[in-house]
Amino acid sequence: MEKIGLNPLENQPGVEYNQRHTFGNPLLYLRLGDEAGDVEAAHQEIVETLKLAFDPNNPDSVIPQLTSLNLSPNIHTNLDFINYGNDSIVYLASITDGQKVEKLATLVNQPRREPGTARKEYENLLRLTEIDPRFVVRPLAYFQHKNQELYLTPYIENARCIYGGYGQWGMLDPKPSYHFVPFSPEVMETVTSSMIALLVHYYDQERGRGLARTQLSGDDFILEQGWEMNDSASVLENMKLIAARDTIDLPFDQYLDLIRKEFREGTRYSDDSTINRKSEIPIPPPVIEKGIELGQKI
Repeated sequence: MEKIGLNPLENQPGVEYNQRHTFGNPLLYLRLGDEAGDVEAAHQEIVETLKLAFDPNNPDSVIPQLTSLNLSPNIHTNLDFINYGNDSIVYLASITDGQKVEKLATLVNQPRREPGTARKEYENLLRLTEIDPRFVVRPLAYFQHKNQELYLTPYIENARCIYGGYGQWGMLDPKPSYHFVPFSPEVMETVTSSMIALLVHYYDQERGRGLARTQLSGDDFILEQGWEMNDSASVLENMKLIAARDTIDLPFDQYLDLIRKEFREGTRYSDDSTINRKSEIPIPPPVIEKGIELGQKI
């Protein structure tokens, strides 16, 4: 792996910061928001947060939160920049204690995001795993330093991001290098109805609350690498919800009606939609109904 210039963590025992060749330098993918900012300073704050989060000598690090991994005290962490989104910069944390290696996805807030948004998403994901752990990533730890924050989830090897772009639904596959693979019409219907199904399935009946501000096109759902292309029957079992940035308190029937209304339209970072902030391509009403029906059965 190639280092990013002078390794910002080179003097930090137990932590090493690298880059992976997929996207190159993470500074190119930082989102600073409407106000002009210093990208170098924003990157340095991310690096500082990562350093403290994985420092084995920091009692407030994420390490004490990872009790389920049964790590020994003597650990070393390699941090690799692997992906980016509009909300997060994603690193792969490879933690070794000399006997085994645990790989964890580390989602760091994009600089433009308000402090507290990662904690909110972390807590939302925790609640979804309480409802049903099968189709959602499980958050493992949360950390904050100054205005920057991050949380950890299990790493899904070479996850394929579901993406609605180029006028069609497909997926971004990282193997052998990132490229767009369009779905066949049959698979497209199954994938889009399955995403709707999981929004319905994860409605919190106890609290009267559903997911909001979703970004189905590129940020919220993945297919695992083991899924066989064009196998419609196994789409749902290989799908994971990986984002839960917001919720809305609404009776279940009204939540379903809002899904029916909003996903008939393609959106791109729409602030006029409650649930469907970004889906790019309209989902036909019969496919939405198929997803609603499936979501109430699984």
